[in-house]
Amino acid sequence: MRTSKHKKINNLSDEELAALKSLKSNKNIVICKADKGNSIVILDREVYIKKAEDILKGKQFEQLKYDKFYLEREEELNKYILSLYNNNVIDSKLRHQLKSTCSSISVFYGLPKAHKTGYPLRPIISTRGSYQYQLSKYLAKAIREARPQASSYIKDSFEFVKKIKEIVLERNKTYIKCSFDVESLYTNVPVNEAIEITLDYMYKPRKLIDVPLNRDQMKILLNLSVTNSPFRFHNKIYKQIDGVAMGNPLAPIIADLWMQKMEEKLNKFRTNRPIVWLRYVDDIFCLFTISETKIKDFHSRINKWHDNLNFTLELESNNSISFLDVCVTQDEEDKLTTSLYRKPTHTGLYMLWDSNQNRRYKLGLIKTLVIRIHRICSKQSIIRNELNLLRKTLTDNGYPPHIIRRGRTITTTTSQIAPITSRTTTTTSTTSQMTTTTLTTS
Repeated sequence: MRTSKHKKINNLSDEELAALKSLKSNKNIVICKADKGNSIVILDREVYIKKAEDILKGKQFEQLKYDKFYLEREEELNKYILSLYNNNVIDSKLRHQLKSTCSSISVFYGLPKAHKTGYPLRPIISTRGSYQYQLSKYLAKAIREARPQASSYIKDSFEFVKKIKEIVLERNKTYIKCSFDVESLYTNVPVNEAIEITLDYMYKPRKLIDVPLNRDQMKILLNLSVTNSPFRFHNKIYKQIDGVAMGNPLAPIIADLWMQKMEEKLNKFRTNRPIVWLRYVDDIFCLFTISETKIKDFHSRINKWHDNLNFTLELESNNSISFLDVCVTQDEEDKLTTSLYRKPTHTGLYMLWDSNQNRRYKLGLIKTLVIRIHRICSKQSIIRNELNLLRKTLTDNGYPPHIIRRGRTITTTTSQIAPITSRTTTTTSTTSQMTTTTLTTS
């Protein structure tokens, strides 16, 4: 029998172990990770429960007086899956994949937003193991493959930086950068409307989709997956009657398609519209050539797109603005440069060297962080500063100097890290130069 070669190490003192056991056994507190960043939040249990129950008092949720609703929904799902099978719509393999057996009810919890005043909770409803989880995964994959890709769509920070590099600024022209954020997108998505929008995108005329379901059948399955979803919190049973649950595999794509439909209203703007509009789910980066007053007017207009939609606006400060984990700056040469952005609550905490994780994961972490620096930062001077900061951070996390020094010699092409050029600058290069960077210790 093959055994793991990874040897566990005791990285806690007796005092630390006793302290952790004491915290774990304390029923008056809740220990959880923050919504963003690698920080830990400890809340008084009563405060945590009140914050959560305040959310559950919203119009999107309803407390149930009986606990058999979950079983009824599961039975409804299984009966419909069986009918699809009996009518030769799906095969035996797909039936067994979607059928719910030995499931458990979804669980509600909240992640404190440590970067916001008052530490509000981000509501999560974990559907893993629930009756609709496998169905939601299947539908999410089908929709993802059939959906149209909007020009505003960005997959992650790396794609955002790539699109920023494609922007060419004209000299002696005033640009204003800003960002919009949709407040509580997931809980405010009108779920029935969003389902119809999703179906419209999937079943457009002459559009081929790789699922054996017609529009009506798909609609029923979507409703079984994301509407009237039961869950429990603090020994009480609730159901979500509107919005989509963060924690359901379908939620991100349904919310994204609804936002994509809202964005189409930009086409009706003849004046005072942004020259750049890039969106990552509920975060939007914009570039304008109009005054701040007109940008605020634009903000007021898009807040009228839908009753459930409310944007917040953040204008640039000192020629810079943060978006995701990227800071975008217009420098003195009228070029857009990018660097890493860290929230004020950033702890610098990563996988500790003396943690009981396999060594290859720790070495992989260094490589990942170095590559991230190269792919996001657009100037060599910024890269050098970030690598020095990373060396210090890794040292603080217990990484030995020889590991930092040895590792992670990363090779990347200069095309990945070159700053954006303006119209007055011409770059002609047919051969990619290679830059090798090594983390060194002082």
